[in-house]
Amino acid sequence: MFQAAVKLAMGFTRSVVISARYDSGEVQCSIGTFVVLNNDGWILTCKHILDIMRQASTDAQESAEKAGREAAIHSDPHLTPSQRRKQLGLLRLNRRLITNHSSLVFAHSMAARERLW
Repeated sequence: MFQAAVKLAMGFTRSVVISARYDSGEVQCSIGTFVVLNNDGWILTCKHILDIMRQASTDAQESAEKAGREAAIHSDPHLTPSQRRKQLGLLRLNRRLITNHSSLVFAHSMAARERLW
């Protein structure tokens, strides 16, 4: 009975890997799973997966604004190289700001499932 239940659950369970690059240059990856609950796309997953996605979403605007300020400094023809370096140095480094993230979702193949049993 347990084997049948596991086989059934595997059809609705997916693995997910999320990586996040922070303003400091540090990259962190988190892994987890989610279970598809219904045909409408509702899922059940780990809190740490949602935390990263939520933070990336809220950090996107701040990251875009900072990138815009950096681009403006780089493209200002009136700045000397030393003035440019000084202004870029004044932009505050936010070590916990997610500047980029990506997700990879794995769907388990039937062949892999059959090898388990």
